[in-house]
Amino acid sequence: MPAEVEAYLRGTGWVPFDLRPGKASYWEYIGSRSSEEFTVTCVLDRSMRDYAERTAELLALVGRVECRSSGEVYQSVRDVGYDVAELQIERADARDGTIPLRDGVKAFEGALKLYAAAAAAVSERRPYFGRLLTGSVSKFVSKSARLGQTRVGSYVITIATRVADAQRELPFAVPTEAFERQVMRRMATALEVARQAAVKNTAQAFFDGIEHGVSANLCDAVAGMAEGDPFVQLNVALQWSLVQPVEHGVPRHLSFGPELVNNLREGSAHLRFQEPLSGFQLIGKVVRLERWPNEPAGTVGIDGFVDSETELVSVTLNKEDYAVATESHRAGAVVMCVGELKKTGRGYSLLGAHSFGVVGGGQAATTLSRRVKSEEPI
Repeated sequence: MPAEVEAYLRGTGWVPFDLRPGKASYWEYIGSRSSEEFTVTCVLDRSMRDYAERTAELLALVGRVECRSSGEVYQSVRDVGYDVAELQIERADARDGTIPLRDGVKAFEGALKLYAAAAAAVSERRPYFGRLLTGSVSKFVSKSARLGQTRVGSYVITIATRVADAQRELPFAVPTEAFERQVMRRMATALEVARQAAVKNTAQAFFDGIEHGVSANLCDAVAGMAEGDPFVQLNVALQWSLVQPVEHGVPRHLSFGPELVNNLREGSAHLRFQEPLSGFQLIGKVVRLERWPNEPAGTVGIDGFVDSETELVSVTLNKEDYAVATESHRAGAVVMCVGELKKTGRGYSLLGAHSFGVVGGGQAATTLSRRVKSEEPI
């Protein structure tokens, strides 16, 4: 605790004027709005009889300077070596600090996906990550990212990542940032760029954000945390470790209102199909048949389900599969095939189609209305 206290004092503008090694250090602070000077004593020996009393006095005085309670200062001191994100879900029915269980589960899942998307984007920029929880990303969300206590303020999810030990500043620059700090930086930048893209609400704005870490996964994560209420607002507050401070231009507060959340969902749809999805299982009905004269193979148009929406997907089939497609078109049967889904202009194509076959007809056409992939998004 003494090391954390000293690191916090140093990071918030206090200056040491006396040091008694192993015993105590003495600090002063001159208020920016007045010439009033404050001094505190940081007891370094925890075995001293008045350690708890002196530390309580220090927290109270620092709280007075910062216009905060001792408890809030203590929380900041405890987290001095951590980068902390506070994800505030602001909605009418959360004013008492609670939210419906189902929406709460989605909120925590969204927080997990947000950090996973940021971690994946540290080393690779992609419009969509088919599978996130692998390798270093899985290790990060399993070990490094830690859930803190929720708190009142509508409903606030707290996540902390340790980036440094609470120790005196090193006399030299750290050559590389810890992976935990890189994730936090990437998340901050990607969220800011995603917010700007949502304001513009154009596909190109989201595409331009890919190089900054914007992905369909990140957009889905933010939208997922805002599920359950059409008027919900998500506020993100980022607190950077005082042991390894960041420059002032790094984002610290971002807000996503209902309109921006909806625009992020649309942005996700644009991004998701900029990169082919392998192992995509297309289910739908053949609505178009195209084949050149004397050619055994042909192309069919399948009115299938892509991301829960009905889309026309072009599929090239061999002679045998084309014959099956022709018969299924005549009978109005539902078909299924597997391949690599790719966005092409305003439509979609399924490349390398295989496992083509009839699923069923009639009522089956209305019941098989969901997308199935071999790879889950997380």
